Amino acid sequence: MSLIVPSPVDRECVSIEPSFTIPAEILDSPGSFTKTPYQGSIPAGEPYLVTRIAERLFHPESGWGSEAGAVFGSAVHEVLRGRDPGCIIQEFGIDREDQQAKLYTISEELWSLPILSGVSEIKKELAFFVMIKNVPLTGRIDLIVRLACGTWMVVDYKSENIPAHDLAQKESYRFQVEIYRRAAEILGMRPAQGALYSVYEKTLTELDPWTDEELLMVLKAAGELKECE
Repeated sequence: MSLIVPSPVDRECVSIEPSFTIPAEILDSPGSFTKTPYQGSIPAGEPYLVTRIAERLFHPESGWGSEAGAVFGSAVHEVLRGRDPGCIIQEFGIDREDQQAKLYTISEELWSLPILSGVSEIKKELAFFVMIKNVPLTGRIDLIVRLACGTWMVVDYKSENIPAHDLAQKESYRFQVEIYRRAAEILGMRPAQGALYSVYEKTLTELDPWTDEELLMVLKAAGELKECE
């Protein structure tokens, strides 16, 4: 899968100070120089992985749940990106009959949703690297579709067997979807709507976008965590 980065036109404009300032009177002479201190709130370096931010900020102790649940979730993603369910069941060692049955029906259940009828473009497992509010972020979007009305929809799959309403209330999931939504718009897919897909309830729940203030609070907290690592 290719890594997708925004074109120069779609990138957010970020003002960057020159790394070094050399006084005019010594420009043509060897000698000392003055280094301008970094002014940003987030240290430069490797981009932040979106799921890692969510894990550290919203699940600092318990993480993402059971290992078995994580394995099934990975199997769900593989099937929904187009791989054969039988092969995935063997490859991931899925032995629960209810999970095996779900993997055989999940694609049909998703694409039979009325809102997804007539989509004109489909992008699966889209990797990205973008700057959002001057913070480098990377991740992978489960699904992006262009609806019949022309709006793009960013979909994040969730395989937990809990009510869809409860899934949509989790701040970690809402944060992920908001980053994916903004990343899609930076990459030119605008306007974009974020949504969660509950595998067990076969329900697509649209999420309200975050304000800039809400998002900046989370990104600031992520920066503080990274500085302590």
